[in-house]
Amino acid sequence: MCNSVTKLKECEKDQPTYRILSLDGGGIRGLITAVWLHRLEQELGEPLRNHFNLIAGTSTGSILACGISLGKPAKELIKIYKERGKEIFTHSSFSRTLNFIKHLPTQGLNQQLYSDEGLKKVLKEELRWENFKEHNADVSLSFGSDLSFGDLWHINQRNLRTLVISYDTLNRKAIPFNSSQSRSAKIPVWEICKASSSAPIFFPAHIMEVKDDDTSYKIPMIDGGVVASNPTACAIAEGMRSGTGRNINQIVVVSLGTGDANRSIHIKQAQSWGIFNWTYNITNVLFDGVSQAVDNIASNMLPHENYFRFQAKLESDSLDDVSEENLNNLQAFANSYFETTICKKMVKDLKMILKTTSKVKDTENS
Repeated sequence: MCNSVTKLKECEKDQPTYRILSLDGGGIRGLITAVWLHRLEQELGEPLRNHFNLIAGTSTGSILACGISLGKPAKELIKIYKERGKEIFTHSSFSRTLNFIKHLPTQGLNQQLYSDEGLKKVLKEELRWENFKEHNADVSLSFGSDLSFGDLWHINQRNLRTLVISYDTLNRKAIPFNSSQSRSAKIPVWEICKASSSAPIFFPAHIMEVKDDDTSYKIPMIDGGVVASNPTACAIAEGMRSGTGRNINQIVVVSLGTGDANRSIHIKQAQSWGIFNWTYNITNVLFDGVSQAVDNIASNMLPHENYFRFQAKLESDSLDDVSEENLNNLQAFANSYFETTICKKMVKDLKMILKTTSKVKDTENS
Protein backbone atom coordinates (compact mmCIF):
# COMPACT_ATOMS: atom_id res chain seq x y z
CA MET A 1 0.00 0.00 0.00
CA CYS A 2 1.35 3.44 -0.88
CA ASN A 3 1.81 5.76 2.09
CA SER A 4 1.07 9.49 2.11
CA VAL A 5 4.59 10.46 1.11
CA THR A 6 4.98 7.93 -1.70
CA LYS A 7 3.77 8.86 -5.16
CA LEU A 8 1.48 6.31 -6.75
CA LYS A 9 3.46 6.40 -9.97
CA GLU A 10 6.51 5.23 -8.00
CA CYS A 11 4.66 2.29 -6.44
CA GLU A 12 4.60 -1.21 -7.79
CA LYS A 13 2.70 -1.73 -11.00
CA ASP A 14 -0.88 -2.94 -10.60
CA GLN A 15 -1.30 -1.34 -7.17
CA PRO A 16 -5.14 -1.21 -6.95
CA THR A 17 -6.78 2.21 -6.71
CA TYR A 18 -10.37 3.27 -6.16
CA ARG A 19 -11.08 5.79 -8.90
CA ILE A 20 -13.66 8.55 -8.73
CA LEU A 21 -14.88 10.89 -11.47
CA SER A 22 -16.68 13.88 -9.97
CA LEU A 23 -18.69 16.40 -12.02
CA ASP A 24 -19.81 19.80 -10.69
CA GLY A 25 -23.12 21.55 -11.15
CA GLY A 26 -23.33 24.81 -13.06
CA GLY A 27 -26.25 24.99 -15.47
CA ILE A 28 -25.33 25.66 -19.08
CA ARG A 29 -21.71 25.88 -17.99
CA GLY A 30 -21.84 22.09 -17.98
CA LEU A 31 -20.77 22.50 -21.60
CA ILE A 32 -17.28 23.20 -20.26
CA THR A 33 -17.29 19.91 -18.35
CA ALA A 34 -18.57 18.03 -21.39
CA VAL A 35 -15.71 19.39 -23.52
CA TRP A 36 -13.14 18.40 -20.87
CA LEU A 37 -14.67 14.92 -20.67
CA HIS A 38 -14.38 14.62 -24.44
CA ARG A 39 -10.75 15.71 -24.39
CA LEU A 40 -9.95 13.25 -21.59
CA GLU A 41 -11.67 10.47 -23.50
CA GLN A 42 -9.52 11.26 -26.53
CA GLU A 43 -6.38 11.12 -24.39
CA LEU A 44 -7.33 7.79 -22.82
CA GLY A 45 -8.49 6.23 -26.08
CA GLU A 46 -11.54 4.43 -24.67
CA PRO A 47 -14.82 5.15 -22.85
CA LEU A 48 -14.28 6.97 -19.56
CA ARG A 49 -16.46 4.56 -17.61
CA ASN A 50 -13.86 1.84 -18.13
CA HIS A 51 -11.43 3.69 -15.87
CA PHE A 52 -13.59 4.49 -12.83
CA ASN A 53 -15.26 2.79 -9.87
CA LEU A 54 -17.60 5.68 -9.14
CA ILE A 55 -18.96 8.56 -11.19
CA ALA A 56 -20.65 11.34 -9.20
CA GLY A 57 -22.58 14.33 -10.47
CA THR A 58 -24.69 17.21 -9.22
CA SER A 59 -27.22 19.18 -11.26
CA THR A 60 -25.86 19.52 -14.81
CA GLY A 61 -23.10 17.16 -13.68
CA SER A 62 -25.71 14.49 -12.93
CA ILE A 63 -26.73 14.42 -16.60
CA LEU A 64 -23.13 13.99 -17.67
CA ALA A 65 -22.46 11.40 -14.96
CA CYS A 66 -25.36 9.23 -16.10
CA GLY A 67 -24.43 9.65 -19.76
CA ILE A 68 -20.82 8.58 -19.12
CA SER A 69 -21.95 5.68 -16.91
CA LEU A 70 -24.10 4.48 -19.81
CA GLY A 71 -21.15 4.53 -22.21
CA LYS A 72 -22.19 7.60 -24.18
CA PRO A 73 -19.20 9.23 -25.90
CA ALA A 74 -18.62 12.62 -24.29
CA LYS A 75 -18.58 14.20 -27.75
CA GLU A 76 -22.28 13.36 -28.05
CA LEU A 77 -23.03 14.86 -24.64
CA ILE A 78 -21.70 18.21 -25.86
CA LYS A 79 -24.63 18.32 -28.28
CA ILE A 80 -27.15 18.39 -25.43
CA TYR A 81 -25.85 21.81 -24.40
CA LYS A 82 -25.25 23.24 -27.85
CA GLU A 83 -28.40 21.95 -29.52
CA ARG A 84 -30.95 21.72 -26.69
CA GLY A 85 -29.93 24.36 -24.16
CA LYS A 86 -32.53 26.79 -25.50
CA GLU A 87 -35.29 24.25 -24.82
CA ILE A 88 -34.30 24.19 -21.14
CA PHE A 89 -33.64 27.91 -20.65
CA THR A 90 -36.34 29.28 -22.89
CA HIS A 91 -35.75 33.03 -22.64
CA SER A 92 -32.88 35.41 -23.30
CA SER A 93 -31.60 37.28 -20.23
CA PHE A 94 -33.50 40.39 -21.36
CA SER A 95 -36.81 38.63 -22.04
CA ARG A 96 -36.39 36.59 -18.84
CA THR A 97 -36.19 39.82 -16.84
CA LEU A 98 -39.21 41.29 -18.65
CA ASN A 99 -41.17 38.10 -18.03
CA PHE A 100 -40.28 38.22 -14.33
CA ILE A 101 -41.40 41.85 -14.03
CA LYS A 102 -44.57 41.13 -16.03
CA HIS A 103 -45.73 38.57 -13.46
CA LEU A 104 -44.84 40.60 -10.38
CA PRO A 105 -48.42 41.95 -9.93
CA THR A 106 -49.93 38.45 -9.84
CA GLN A 107 -47.10 36.25 -8.55
CA GLY A 108 -44.86 38.75 -6.81
CA LEU A 109 -41.42 37.36 -6.08
CA ASN A 110 -42.82 33.84 -5.75
CA GLN A 111 -42.08 32.80 -9.31
CA GLN A 112 -39.40 30.80 -11.03
CA LEU A 113 -37.45 32.16 -13.96
CA TYR A 114 -38.37 29.14 -16.09
CA SER A 115 -41.00 26.47 -16.43
CA ASP A 116 -39.60 22.98 -15.92
CA GLU A 117 -41.38 21.57 -18.97
CA GLY A 118 -38.40 22.11 -21.26
CA LEU A 119 -35.99 20.53 -18.77
CA LYS A 120 -38.29 17.54 -18.33
CA LYS A 121 -38.73 17.06 -22.07
CA VAL A 122 -35.00 17.19 -22.82
CA LEU A 123 -34.10 14.80 -19.99
CA LYS A 124 -36.78 12.26 -20.93
CA GLU A 125 -35.71 12.29 -24.57
CA GLU A 126 -31.95 12.32 -24.02
CA LEU A 127 -31.94 9.67 -21.27
CA ARG A 128 -34.01 7.05 -23.09
CA TRP A 129 -32.64 3.53 -23.32
CA GLU A 130 -32.78 3.71 -27.12
CA ASN A 131 -30.00 6.32 -27.03
CA PHE A 132 -27.62 3.96 -25.22
CA LYS A 133 -28.36 0.52 -26.67
CA GLU A 134 -25.54 0.68 -29.20
CA HIS A 135 -23.05 1.32 -26.40
CA ASN A 136 -24.31 -1.64 -24.34
CA ALA A 137 -24.50 -4.63 -26.66
CA ASP A 138 -26.34 -7.70 -25.39
CA VAL A 139 -27.56 -5.90 -22.28
CA SER A 140 -31.16 -6.03 -21.10
CA LEU A 141 -32.77 -3.78 -18.53
CA SER A 142 -33.44 -5.15 -15.07
CA PHE A 143 -36.41 -2.96 -14.10
CA GLY A 144 -38.63 -2.85 -17.17
CA SER A 145 -38.65 -1.07 -20.50
CA ASP A 146 -37.71 2.38 -19.12
CA LEU A 147 -34.15 3.17 -18.12
CA SER A 148 -34.03 3.13 -14.32
CA PHE A 149 -31.21 4.27 -12.08
CA GLY A 150 -30.46 0.73 -10.89
CA ASP A 151 -29.91 -0.31 -14.50
CA LEU A 152 -26.70 1.72 -14.52
CA TRP A 153 -25.33 -0.59 -11.82
CA HIS A 154 -26.33 -3.78 -13.64
CA ILE A 155 -25.30 -2.58 -17.10
CA ASN A 156 -21.78 -2.03 -15.76
CA GLN A 157 -21.70 -5.52 -14.20
CA ARG A 158 -21.83 -4.12 -10.67
CA ASN A 159 -18.39 -2.59 -10.98
CA LEU A 160 -19.32 1.07 -11.51
CA ARG A 161 -21.49 3.09 -9.15
CA THR A 162 -23.25 6.29 -10.16
CA LEU A 163 -23.94 8.87 -7.46
CA VAL A 164 -26.29 11.84 -7.93
CA ILE A 165 -26.96 14.49 -5.29
CA SER A 166 -30.31 16.19 -4.67
CA TYR A 167 -31.98 17.88 -1.69
CA ASP A 168 -35.25 16.89 0.02
CA THR A 169 -36.97 20.10 1.16
CA LEU A 170 -39.71 18.25 3.07
CA ASN A 171 -37.33 16.48 5.42
CA ARG A 172 -34.58 19.08 4.98
CA LYS A 173 -31.75 16.75 4.10
CA ALA A 174 -29.36 15.96 1.27
CA ILE A 175 -30.23 12.87 -0.77
CA PRO A 176 -27.40 10.92 -2.40
CA PHE A 177 -29.02 8.70 -5.05
CA ASN A 178 -26.81 5.62 -5.45
CA SER A 179 -27.31 3.30 -8.43
CA SER A 180 -26.17 0.32 -6.36
CA GLN A 181 -28.82 0.75 -3.66
CA SER A 182 -32.29 -0.73 -3.91
CA ARG A 183 -34.11 2.40 -2.72
CA SER A 184 -32.97 4.26 -5.85
CA ALA A 185 -33.02 1.34 -8.29
CA LYS A 186 -36.47 1.70 -9.83
CA ILE A 187 -36.53 5.49 -10.19
CA PRO A 188 -36.19 6.60 -13.84
CA VAL A 189 -32.78 8.07 -14.67
CA TRP A 190 -34.34 11.22 -16.14
CA GLU A 191 -36.27 11.83 -12.92
CA ILE A 192 -33.19 11.57 -10.71
CA CYS A 193 -31.38 14.02 -12.98
CA LYS A 194 -34.34 16.41 -12.89
CA ALA A 195 -34.46 16.22 -9.09
CA SER A 196 -30.76 17.09 -8.99
CA SER A 197 -31.13 19.91 -11.55
CA SER A 198 -34.18 21.80 -10.23
CA ALA A 199 -32.28 24.87 -9.05
CA PRO A 200 -34.27 27.22 -6.80
CA ILE A 201 -35.24 30.46 -8.54
CA PHE A 202 -34.62 28.90 -11.96
CA PHE A 203 -37.06 25.95 -11.79
CA PRO A 204 -39.83 24.72 -9.50
CA ALA A 205 -39.02 21.81 -7.21
CA HIS A 206 -39.34 18.35 -8.72
CA ILE A 207 -42.06 16.33 -6.99
CA MET A 208 -40.86 12.75 -6.67
CA GLU A 209 -43.24 9.94 -5.74
CA VAL A 210 -41.52 7.51 -3.41
CA LYS A 211 -42.87 4.01 -2.83
CA ASP A 212 -42.07 2.23 0.42
CA ASP A 213 -43.59 -1.25 0.74
CA ASP A 214 -47.36 -0.69 0.44
CA THR A 215 -47.29 3.07 0.91
CA SER A 216 -46.34 5.92 -1.38
CA TYR A 217 -45.72 9.58 -0.68
CA LYS A 218 -44.44 12.64 -2.49
CA ILE A 219 -41.28 14.58 -1.76
CA PRO A 220 -40.24 17.96 -3.23
CA MET A 221 -36.64 17.76 -4.48
CA ILE A 222 -34.38 20.65 -5.44
CA ASP A 223 -30.94 21.07 -6.98
CA GLY A 224 -28.19 19.20 -5.15
CA GLY A 225 -26.01 22.24 -5.69
CA VAL A 226 -27.45 23.84 -2.55
CA VAL A 227 -25.41 21.34 -0.51
CA ALA A 228 -22.91 19.79 -2.93
CA SER A 229 -22.45 21.66 -6.20
CA ASN A 230 -19.10 19.84 -6.16
CA PRO A 231 -19.95 16.23 -5.23
CA THR A 232 -16.35 15.15 -4.58
CA ALA A 233 -16.68 14.91 -0.79
CA CYS A 234 -19.85 12.83 -1.13
CA ALA A 235 -18.07 10.58 -3.63
CA ILE A 236 -15.06 10.08 -1.35
CA ALA A 237 -17.38 9.20 1.54
CA GLU A 238 -19.12 6.61 -0.66
CA GLY A 239 -15.76 5.20 -1.76
CA MET A 240 -14.70 4.76 1.85
CA ARG A 241 -18.07 3.31 2.87
CA SER A 242 -18.24 0.72 0.10
CA GLY A 243 -14.75 -0.69 0.61
CA THR A 244 -13.82 -2.66 3.72
CA GLY A 245 -10.34 -1.67 4.83
CA ARG A 246 -9.98 0.97 2.12
CA ASN A 247 -7.94 4.02 3.11
CA ILE A 248 -7.77 7.53 1.74
CA ASN A 249 -4.37 7.01 0.11
CA GLN A 250 -5.92 4.40 -2.18
CA ILE A 251 -8.45 6.83 -3.64
CA VAL A 252 -7.78 8.75 -6.87
CA VAL A 253 -10.15 11.61 -7.73
CA VAL A 254 -10.65 13.34 -11.07
CA SER A 255 -12.85 16.37 -10.40
CA LEU A 256 -14.20 18.56 -13.20
CA GLY A 257 -15.65 22.00 -12.56
CA THR A 258 -17.80 24.24 -14.75
CA GLY A 259 -15.59 27.30 -14.63
CA ASP A 260 -14.81 29.42 -11.59
CA ALA A 261 -16.56 32.79 -11.45
CA ASN A 262 -14.22 35.71 -12.06
CA ARG A 263 -16.82 38.49 -12.09
CA SER A 264 -16.53 40.62 -8.97
CA ILE A 265 -19.45 41.81 -6.88
CA HIS A 266 -18.14 45.20 -5.80
CA ILE A 267 -18.65 47.01 -2.50
CA LYS A 268 -21.46 49.20 -3.79
CA GLN A 269 -23.31 46.23 -5.28
CA ALA A 270 -22.87 44.00 -2.24
CA GLN A 271 -24.19 46.74 0.04
CA SER A 272 -27.00 48.09 -2.13
CA TRP A 273 -28.41 44.97 -3.77
CA GLY A 274 -31.82 43.96 -2.51
CA ILE A 275 -34.16 41.06 -3.15
CA PHE A 276 -34.32 41.42 -6.94
CA ASN A 277 -30.56 41.66 -7.59
CA TRP A 278 -29.58 38.97 -5.11
CA THR A 279 -32.38 36.64 -6.23
CA TYR A 280 -30.58 35.88 -9.47
CA ASN A 281 -26.97 36.26 -8.31
CA ILE A 282 -27.12 34.34 -5.04
CA THR A 283 -27.36 30.99 -6.85
CA ASN A 284 -24.11 31.64 -8.70
CA VAL A 285 -22.40 32.70 -5.48
CA LEU A 286 -23.76 29.72 -3.56
CA PHE A 287 -22.82 27.12 -6.16
CA ASP A 288 -19.32 28.51 -6.71
CA GLY A 289 -18.70 28.95 -2.99
CA VAL A 290 -19.72 25.40 -2.12
CA SER A 291 -17.63 24.04 -4.99
CA GLN A 292 -14.53 25.94 -3.85
CA ALA A 293 -15.00 24.79 -0.25
CA VAL A 294 -15.20 21.14 -1.28
CA ASP A 295 -12.16 21.56 -3.51
CA ASN A 296 -10.24 22.85 -0.50
CA ILE A 297 -11.39 19.91 1.63
CA ALA A 298 -10.52 17.32 -1.02
CA SER A 299 -7.10 18.81 -1.76
CA ASN A 300 -6.24 18.55 1.94
CA MET A 301 -7.74 15.07 2.45
CA LEU A 302 -6.08 13.36 -0.49
CA PRO A 303 -2.40 12.96 -1.28
CA HIS A 304 -1.52 15.70 -3.77
CA GLU A 305 -0.62 13.21 -6.49
CA ASN A 306 -4.03 11.49 -6.18
CA TYR A 307 -6.18 14.56 -6.80
CA PHE A 308 -6.82 16.10 -10.22
CA ARG A 309 -9.00 19.20 -10.26
CA PHE A 310 -9.86 20.64 -13.69
CA GLN A 311 -11.06 24.19 -13.13
CA ALA A 312 -10.26 27.68 -14.44
CA LYS A 313 -11.37 31.27 -13.99
CA LEU A 314 -14.36 32.17 -16.16
CA GLU A 315 -15.44 35.67 -17.19
CA SER A 316 -19.09 34.89 -17.91
CA ASP A 317 -20.53 33.03 -14.92
CA SER A 318 -24.15 32.91 -16.12
CA LEU A 319 -25.88 29.61 -15.46
CA ASP A 320 -28.53 30.13 -18.14
CA ASP A 321 -27.07 32.16 -21.01
CA VAL A 322 -27.80 29.93 -24.01
CA SER A 323 -27.00 32.48 -26.68
CA GLU A 324 -24.92 31.12 -29.53
CA GLU A 325 -22.17 33.57 -28.67
CA ASN A 326 -21.93 32.38 -25.06
CA LEU A 327 -22.04 28.69 -25.99
CA ASN A 328 -19.23 29.19 -28.49
CA ASN A 329 -17.25 31.13 -25.88
CA LEU A 330 -17.70 28.40 -23.28
CA GLN A 331 -16.54 25.74 -25.72
CA ALA A 332 -13.53 27.81 -26.77
CA PHE A 333 -12.70 28.51 -23.12
CA ALA A 334 -12.78 24.79 -22.31
CA ASN A 335 -10.55 23.85 -25.23
CA SER A 336 -8.14 26.68 -24.47
CA TYR A 337 -7.76 25.56 -20.84
CA PHE A 338 -7.04 22.02 -21.92
CA GLU A 339 -4.04 23.29 -23.88
CA THR A 340 -2.46 25.05 -20.90
CA THR A 341 0.76 23.76 -19.38
CA ILE A 342 -0.84 23.00 -16.03
CA CYS A 343 -3.66 21.02 -17.62
CA LYS A 344 -1.32 19.05 -19.87
CA LYS A 345 0.76 18.07 -16.84
CA MET A 346 -2.35 16.93 -14.97
CA VAL A 347 -3.42 14.79 -17.92
CA LYS A 348 0.06 13.29 -18.20
CA ASP A 349 0.16 12.44 -14.49
CA LEU A 350 -3.38 11.06 -14.58
CA LYS A 351 -2.55 8.78 -17.51
CA MET A 352 0.49 7.55 -15.60
CA ILE A 353 -1.59 6.58 -12.57
CA LEU A 354 -4.21 4.84 -14.68
CA LYS A 355 -1.46 2.98 -16.51
CA THR A 356 0.59 1.90 -13.48
CA THR A 357 -2.27 0.92 -11.18
CA SER A 358 -5.24 -1.40 -11.50
CA LYS A 359 -8.84 -0.47 -10.78
CA VAL A 360 -10.20 -1.92 -7.55
CA LYS A 361 -12.76 -4.66 -8.13
CA ASP A 362 -15.99 -3.87 -6.32
CA THR A 363 -16.78 -6.49 -3.71
CA GLU A 364 -20.05 -5.03 -2.42
CA ASN A 365 -23.09 -5.88 -4.50
CA SER A 366 -25.71 -3.70 -2.88
